[in-house]
Amino acid sequence: MTLETLRNNHKFPIILLLFISFWQQSLSQTKKNTVFDPAIRAVYIFDIAKLTTWPNEKDIKTYQILVLEHEPSVYPELKKLTAGQLIKGKPIEVKLITSEAEISACQVLFVMQKSAYQLSVILEKIAGHHTLLMTEDFEFHKSMINLKVVNGSRRYEVNEKKISEAGLRLHPAVMAPAIKTQADWEALYEQTDHLLTEEKKMTEQLNHDIEKQQKTIESQKVEMNQQSQKIASQRKDIEHQQAEITNQKKALHVLLADIALKQNELTLKREELEHQHQAIAIQTQKIETQNSVLKTQTQEIEQQVSEISKQKNILKMQLKQIESQKLILLLFGFIMIVLFALGFFIWKAYQTKRKANILLEQKNNEITQQNAEILQQKEEIEAQRDEIEQQRDQIEIQRDIATQQRDEIGHQKQEITDSILYARRIQTAVLPPQEFINKILPHHFFILNQPRDIVSGDYYWMAQKGSKTIFAVADCTGHGVPGAFMSMLGVAFLNEIVNKAGAQIMASEILNQLRDHVMKALHQTGKEGESKDGMDIALGVLDLDSRLLEYAGANNPLYLVRPRKNIAQYTKPELEAYINIETEQFVLYEVKADKMPIGIFEDHRPFRNHSLYLGTDDTIYLFSDGYADQFGGPNDKKFKYKPFKETLVDIQPQNMTEQREVLYRVIEDWKGDRPQVDDIMVMGIRI
Repeated sequence: MTLETLRNNHKFPIILLLFISFWQQSLSQTKKNTVFDPAIRAVYIFDIAKLTTWPNEKDIKTYQILVLEHEPSVYPELKKLTAGQLIKGKPIEVKLITSEAEISACQVLFVMQKSAYQLSVILEKIAGHHTLLMTEDFEFHKSMINLKVVNGSRRYEVNEKKISEAGLRLHPAVMAPAIKTQADWEALYEQTDHLLTEEKKMTEQLNHDIEKQQKTIESQKVEMNQQSQKIASQRKDIEHQQAEITNQKKALHVLLADIALKQNELTLKREELEHQHQAIAIQTQKIETQNSVLKTQTQEIEQQVSEISKQKNILKMQLKQIESQKLILLLFGFIMIVLFALGFFIWKAYQTKRKANILLEQKNNEITQQNAEILQQKEEIEAQRDEIEQQRDQIEIQRDIATQQRDEIGHQKQEITDSILYARRIQTAVLPPQEFINKILPHHFFILNQPRDIVSGDYYWMAQKGSKTIFAVADCTGHGVPGAFMSMLGVAFLNEIVNKAGAQIMASEILNQLRDHVMKALHQTGKEGESKDGMDIALGVLDLDSRLLEYAGANNPLYLVRPRKNIAQYTKPELEAYINIETEQFVLYEVKADKMPIGIFEDHRPFRNHSLYLGTDDTIYLFSDGYADQFGGPNDKKFKYKPFKETLVDIQPQNMTEQREVLYRVIEDWKGDRPQVDDIMVMGIRI
């Protein structure tokens, strides 16, 4: 069992104090001039502080330890020892002071006698502040805890009265080996032999335990070898899967290139079809005009035929009258042949007949002329009819061609749609599966993913590295097929970065490496005319054991919604500057992202790393800009970020599944019948 393993054990301070006590006693026989060195002082200060109870612990945000000494020796050792450590779940601040005047309210104050400080002034300074005073080489019972070297052995005395007056309470593990009275000092020397004997027994027991632990270690080594073999096998499986993914990527590239070519052909055919439709419409309009003219001419011809028929009837009546008159004239000519009068009447009838013949000849000429005009009009109508029939045949041919092109376009559209649907299957396959996320964060998360098209330029990603969970939400340049290309690159690069990283991985370093990979893949050097494609992303690294969250962002911020019960315990002063919305029960913090993308950018600099501790029922949100940028509402405007934040605060009493449903209903009601303008992605995680 290593020292690091013991330190992570909650019983480590007790074991360490007992071990130091026996170790000091064993050294007293061989090293008579033993003294406290800075590292040992730091261990005593830190471990006794962890076993001390303060009456105002709920109000303490940071445990402050002041070290009063002229020449820093204990301070750097204590600073190094407490780095990254906590006292009762709260951070530690170690501060160096050199005079009594600098003493302020703190939890622990350590003073060394060799610097000739006045204890009375020190006690006056800490009076009423619940401060644990620890000293070295002061007079007996003048301090609260006083480190001493007695007969070559490191010991410490405890003044229970002063500790009680300060409102403090020490753990029995601290009180047990301590010297409390003057008689203890005198009895200490008498107990040395007895303690040495006990220590010898304990050493033998420790040796026995060490042998037992060595056997356990050997057994664990065997298990580790077996696990290493399993890991090697898993790595081969992963490499095989990565090879399959690479093949799928290549197939997707070919497929998407084919889709782009077919889309161009489809666009050209659509334009050609539109021109043909316009030509057909013009010809149809001409035919309708010609039909209208033909109909008018037909009506005029029918009217003329009707008039000719009437004139023929009149002519027949006149001919009948002439025949009747002929008979009368013959009768009168036979009877009155000798009469002059009869001759006169015959001559008169002749004149009448002559006039009738002239009139009849005129009528015949008019009818002949009208028949010629009718024949000419008929020939023109037949020519127009033939031309119309020819145009109709051409229109039918063009309609058949348009129908064939429409069917071909429909077929090509179906092929493109099928190809994009297959691309969506590939894109979904490379994202973290639901079972994997459920295993890491059971019932404590949701993902709202609404692509604008079949495939999406927004994507989510999650991985696990030891005790740390890494997650991200990204918004790639564009949407649809181009955005899907970028999302595939982002997922592949993130997997590669995390797989190669060590245990101490940082959120900002992941984004720095991701930017380098994207710029290299797209050949971005900053030259004019180059591709400016890239992505915006919010990425977090969460240690579920310590509840420490690291965040880094490229244009995309992180929202933290915290219940008011957690504010006093987990909110640092620098986090107060992030407060954006406050209600009676909750506070929303907005942690700003760096204003630069994952890709080429003029102001190229490393990404910042934000660290914050999370409490129970804290909820964090990562998202793209699609939700806030959606148009809708009564005035057809963007949803915007303020209503988005207010909605997140309002849904806090609900579980994560219900939160997702509310966010979906809100944006759908806002959008109404309007089209979706961008991909929408929101991820929520509750601690």
